[in-house]
Amino acid sequence: MTFAVCYPENIVSRSARTGILGEHLFGGVLIEGGTMKNRIAGCIHPIMTLACFSVALLFLTACEQEYRFDRLPMVRFAALQPDVPGPGASPLPFQERVLKMDASVKTETPAVKMVLIVDNSPSMGSKQLVLANGVTALAKQLWEFNRYNIDFYIYTTTLSPDAAKPKSTILESVSYQYRDSQGNLETSSIMPTGNPAQLTLVKENELVKPYNIGTLQIRPGMTEAAFESLRVGLTNSISSLGTNGSGSEAGLMSLAFILAETGPNRVVGPGDKVAFVILTDDDEHFPNFPKRELLPLNYSGEIRTVGLVEALGQETGTNLGVAVHRKLQSLFGNDGFYVSEMIPQGIPDMSGCTSEIYVATNYLNFAEVLGSRGSVQPICSPAYSMENIGAFIKTTADNSYVTVLGSNEWIAEVYRVRGGEKVQIMGSEVNIAGGTVTFANGVLLPGDSIELKILSP
Repeated sequence: MTFAVCYPENIVSRSARTGILGEHLFGGVLIEGGTMKNRIAGCIHPIMTLACFSVALLFLTACEQEYRFDRLPMVRFAALQPDVPGPGASPLPFQERVLKMDASVKTETPAVKMVLIVDNSPSMGSKQLVLANGVTALAKQLWEFNRYNIDFYIYTTTLSPDAAKPKSTILESVSYQYRDSQGNLETSSIMPTGNPAQLTLVKENELVKPYNIGTLQIRPGMTEAAFESLRVGLTNSISSLGTNGSGSEAGLMSLAFILAETGPNRVVGPGDKVAFVILTDDDEHFPNFPKRELLPLNYSGEIRTVGLVEALGQETGTNLGVAVHRKLQSLFGNDGFYVSEMIPQGIPDMSGCTSEIYVATNYLNFAEVLGSRGSVQPICSPAYSMENIGAFIKTTADNSYVTVLGSNEWIAEVYRVRGGEKVQIMGSEVNIAGGTVTFANGVLLPGDSIELKILSP
């Protein structure tokens, strides 16, 4: 059952499934927050209460007939799933199956994606080698464990999509929108003939393919020769980025474009486990590159621009670091990502790489927004390591369980069975993303088993 405030211009609704009504002005009567059992202000006498609810029911019926109801969506961990009833709601005819597994036995571990965003400006020659050494050392550790699936993707901090600044993270594509003779909206990669109605030039900044040389993956059972090929590929991929990229470095905006991409070059998606590394010897410059522009060519329509913040699903004016953090959470859940920043922190050169002695304030502010999901290291520190990234990858993979779901199935409930006692695991102790279930540290112990309740329409 849904309670709503019905106004012609602004309809607000809350679902009783969430247990929250909030505070609404309902036909002049204030309904206070809480469950359905809460009182209604002004309806103290039983007869008055009955009258209030009768009027409310009539009001809702009229609203349902005349106005659209905007129901708040149920929040899920990045996976798109059908709506399901909450506690106390009338059961819907869902089909159910239960999957049981031993917590100590895994048939598959999730692939963890490692996205490197590397400064390729003229001052970066010596630092790129530092990153290459650190990444290959981490890769060797992970390979030796012989149980991890790791995919590497390499981008730059350059956002100048032109020949003068090669290896950009984005490339501008051009297309045309127009109305055909029937009034239907069409799109073409070439300029249409005949001067169709509402002809519009569409400019889109799209994510390029990553700058990988060869297949950069770690898999269980990988031979030493195959790993050596990976190591060389990683080193060459990073060094080949060069140092003739843009001097207005934009690693944070590169990260934003990676998250906002929905086209064929997309490398991360809902439910993925992703570790991001940003390596730069300068602060974030925030160049103004929108995601999309629509420019009218043969009519007086207004120029429309979709900014990068809007492409991330946030309101215009939202701080970019905040918008990126929210997009990370919406795609990967609270624990499915980690961001490591190798940046200037005002520390003198101590390791053979040179860096300006100043502080990258914008990146430090972004690290504050990330909280426990990120870390900062001085780019030229001799203590440079990828320990935090390695810990994230190992924890994520070791605590994750993958199951194959049907096209219309979703995991509705997760249980731990220990010593004959079955307990439902919820909240911050578990993250469900598609067919992958990830437990927080300490939730499972040796000898535990797992039960998954899987539903389908």
